[in-house]
Amino acid sequence: MARFTIPIVLACWIASVALPLGIKRPARAVLPQSWSLAKRQKVQKSDTVKVTAAEVVTEQIGTRDYAQLRLTVENTGPDPVQSLRIYYEIYDESGTQIREAGSVAVQPWLVPPDQPIPVETDLNQSGWVKITLLQWQTLDLSPAKHLQMQVFQPRIGTEDAP
Repeated sequence: MARFTIPIVLACWIASVALPLGIKRPARAVLPQSWSLAKRQKVQKSDTVKVTAAEVVTEQIGTRDYAQLRLTVENTGPDPVQSLRIYYEIYDESGTQIREAGSVAVQPWLVPPDQPIPVETDLNQSGWVKITLLQWQTLDLSPAKHLQMQVFQPRIGTEDAP
């Protein structure tokens, strides 16, 4: 209790002395323009980066089913893109209820033009896959996106043995 009393008494005393003397509280600090926060950049909408193929492959090992999302992404633009992230949703067999949603970062970090890049990630569920959004940065670090909203049919069954 005593540790709160001293600051409160001190604040009341300063207010009772400073206000009658006409001492104003300090104005807001003005920072130089070089210190200003980065302005939010407008996101470019482009369809130069697309998922060209997507499938959920299920494999049974023992008594457990494992699902894997396999994508092929392609940059059809003239320049490489970087930091590509693909957002997806996995639907049930009827295609009406979302079972899982997530995103996957594409490796390599720099996606060259006109070269298909395979992407794989493990899933908890199998079913229909819907690619919802692709986000990336151009080489000048400008953000870009493509709202793909494309459904790919599921591949039911186990993977073919080599």
